[in-house]
Amino acid sequence: MLDCNKKQLNKSNWIPINEVCEILNLKEKTIKDKCRNGQYIYKVVQGANNKLNYFIKYDSLPKKYLKESLEISKNKEYSKTYSNAPIWAKNQADKYILIIKAVQNLRGNKLKEYIKIWNIENPEFKTSYSCLMDMKNRYNKLGIDGLLARYGHLKSRCEINPDYFDYFKNLYLVEGAPSLQTCWDLTLGYAMKFENINKSNFPSRMTFLRRLEREIPKQSIYLARYGGSAWNRKFGSYIERDYANIICGKVWVSDHAQIDVACMNVDGNVVFPWVTAWRDYKSGKWLGWILQTGHPNSDHIFQTFYYAAESY
Repeated sequence: MLDCNKKQLNKSNWIPINEVCEILNLKEKTIKDKCRNGQYIYKVVQGANNKLNYFIKYDSLPKKYLKESLEISKNKEYSKTYSNAPIWAKNQADKYILIIKAVQNLRGNKLKEYIKIWNIENPEFKTSYSCLMDMKNRYNKLGIDGLLARYGHLKSRCEINPDYFDYFKNLYLVEGAPSLQTCWDLTLGYAMKFENINKSNFPSRMTFLRRLEREIPKQSIYLARYGGSAWNRKFGSYIERDYANIICGKVWVSDHAQIDVACMNVDGNVVFPWVTAWRDYKSGKWLGWILQTGHPNSDHIFQTFYYAAESY
């Protein structure tokens, strides 16, 4: 850790971490991690109440992001809505202005290819084709205000009519696991019989699913959609076995199993053969086994044990 006074910092090209967060649209923790990983040159100065303040050297910041961010911030047409928006909403707007400016002359497949390259070269500013097209439309209609993050903006649309939710549950919570999209489409069709509703003002399928998962335990949903056998395999009680103190070759186990493969026996009949086997409990290695078409019995157990003992 390096210590220096305020005069030295003011004369040098060191930027406080909070300003770097705004410039690069990154969280403070992310910036600190990058500093510790050697991506940025930084200093830590002990301030009042022993608080540690981070300063990042200007020369170590990614020039491409820094230059574009500063140019945009100088030329940005600030609106009252943008000025009053919280920092997390502004961060999204600043991010998409960068991308929109970079791809303004690209269309179709060229734009999709550029987005792939962009996401690799700019991991802090990743996006997708559909998101970018949506943000471009919003920017063209509303300017920078359209790019602001709108968490909670569609709250009224997220309220689900209890009757429609019950209808959705009766479709979704049935064995056979019908798809979420199918259940949502049927629920929308049901709602359209009673109200003037369309996709734009109807709660999304994920809104239905999130409410369902809040109200009904995960295990209950799985049981209703996949049945008792599947539920038991995934959620049923079990006891973990501790293999730590078992030595290979010390414990052997045996069992029978019918193989799910149809075969033709010497009489021309179709049969499903049985296997009787001994295996090592610790390693799982098969030690001795018999394949046969009749029902398993003690003779098969003795014979396979003989094979196992003879070899091991």
